[in-house]
Amino acid sequence: MNILLVTPRVLYPVLSGAELRMYNLFMAVRQRHTIHWLGHARQEMIAPAIEHLSSRFASVELFATDSRPMQQRSRSTMDRFMEIWRAPIDYFDYFNCDGYWDDVQRAILRRIDESTIDVVYMFGWGMKRYMDPVTKIPVVFDIVDNPVVATARRIRETKRLVEKARVVKEWMMMRRMVTRELAKSRDIIMVSYQDAEALRPLCPQTSVTVVPNGVDSEFYRPGASRNTERPVLIFTGVMSYGPNVSAALYFTRSVYPLIRKEIPDISLLIVGRYPSKEVAALHSAELGITVTGGVDDIREYFDRAMIYVCPIRSGAGIKNKILEAWAMQKPVVATSMACEGIQVSPGEDVMVADDAAEFARQVVHLVRDRELRERLAANGRRKVERQYSWDAGAHMVEEVMSRRVAEYRAGKLAPAADPSSARH
Repeated sequence: MNILLVTPRVLYPVLSGAELRMYNLFMAVRQRHTIHWLGHARQEMIAPAIEHLSSRFASVELFATDSRPMQQRSRSTMDRFMEIWRAPIDYFDYFNCDGYWDDVQRAILRRIDESTIDVVYMFGWGMKRYMDPVTKIPVVFDIVDNPVVATARRIRETKRLVEKARVVKEWMMMRRMVTRELAKSRDIIMVSYQDAEALRPLCPQTSVTVVPNGVDSEFYRPGASRNTERPVLIFTGVMSYGPNVSAALYFTRSVYPLIRKEIPDISLLIVGRYPSKEVAALHSAELGITVTGGVDDIREYFDRAMIYVCPIRSGAGIKNKILEAWAMQKPVVATSMACEGIQVSPGEDVMVADDAAEFARQVVHLVRDRELRERLAANGRRKVERQYSWDAGAHMVEEVMSRRVAEYRAGKLAPAADPSSARH
């Protein structure tokens, strides 16, 4: 197939989970198909992205969007209220979409008209407005997570009444947006089974396919000089991302002090780019907490650690951090929410705990039980090797696209149903 890949930001450098999924899936897809890539990019990212990917894809066309003025909409009180029923899709800036640009829209349509493109594969439903005029070929949407689920969890986590009311309004808008916009789509791809099950009732005539994330088990593998005796914990991720910030604050304030009472020489590594002010403030030599910010090679920090902790309590989708910890052969203690979308076996490849006291107890138990640590670590590594490869996910993506292309070529691709006729 000739595939037009449309993304809201660059695939390379890989800076977050979104780029990780986009890059690795299509590095595998390109082994069997021809990829044309078009999308948004920050100005400083364009040159390295083109240098890296122009030899891997058939064509690369990127548009710098960060220098363009965003249009500010003047909204009355009534407008703000009515957004619940008719929220504009650009209200939700998923995947840093940075607005809608006519030249990007024209480029997509021109590429389809001028090239032998068979199918469009788009990341992030915030860019769906670019796809609405595309009628000549099939379009597949990879929305990754379920935005309705993620927002509902924020409601439960939010404490202040005013903030909770704002998030409730956002949830209502999000749900309305999904039933109005996503339900028009023929094919949606998501990362976790739980998110997909929650989306299907809202999009009853859409085919929803789950394509889990993977991990590069050749890159992520334990080093020869692994630390296994010093009690060092590690938590990783982009530390400006809300669920990671919340998890880091929760763990250091509610769980870590309980662990230190039992193991005074415990220490914690918080490793990841762009730490927020709240996360950066957690750095404390006295408490043994190190906030690293971005690092050149995260594997070095995994190798220093004894146990990986994943105290995620909000968000949606698969947490790649657990797959990476398994690949690095680290025992994992995680919340049940952090394990969503992954086939875990509690007590065999992960320890699961959802309240602070139990989380602390599981960590302390692991620190003191070397045999259990080694069993969890070995089982996690085995599961990654057997079940979580990017190539397996790429084959699933290809199956969705090739099925739709075959239907189109056979003249069987009927117009998408109008979702307004369904009851939700």
